[in-house]
Amino acid sequence: VLDLEDVPDWIEGPARHPVMRVSDDRRLQIFRDILGSVFGPDTGFIADELGRALQSQSTEHLGYIAYLEGVPASIGRLYTHPQSAFGGLYGGGTLASYRGRGLYRALIAARARDAAALGARFLIVDALPTSQPILESLGFVQLAETWPCTLPAAP
Repeated sequence: VLDLEDVPDWIEGPARHPVMRVSDDRRLQIFRDILGSVFGPDTGFIADELGRALQSQSTEHLGYIAYLEGVPASIGRLYTHPQSAFGGLYGGGTLASYRGRGLYRALIAARARDAAALGARFLIVDALPTSQPILESLGFVQLAETWPCTLPAAP
């Protein structure tokens, strides 16, 4: 979690990489392509959900694409709600050949700015251990750990 009350400099500082919000069907398709490449083919439902939010002009579910030298290479999502103090950062992922160049950080900053503008006081992330060092270097504090579980089907 990160408290946005005192906005860290890295959020408002100059962006190393351009980050565009998913705002039309073309960008939604780019998002979908990267999503499938990073997280696998069974993730289309996420892009479908983002598409529905885009069609309804919702600001509660937003998608982002980070570019490296004009090439779309990383994605992430932001969930907010007008009656919540929390903005959730989800689905941050970068194509393997573009990792280690600051795209994930650029996505975090863009989503943090929008979350603050939409009224969020805190950012939360449920991230993989590979993201933990980056998040902690940006001031995020680990509150808990989670692990995936599969509930066996009832007999």
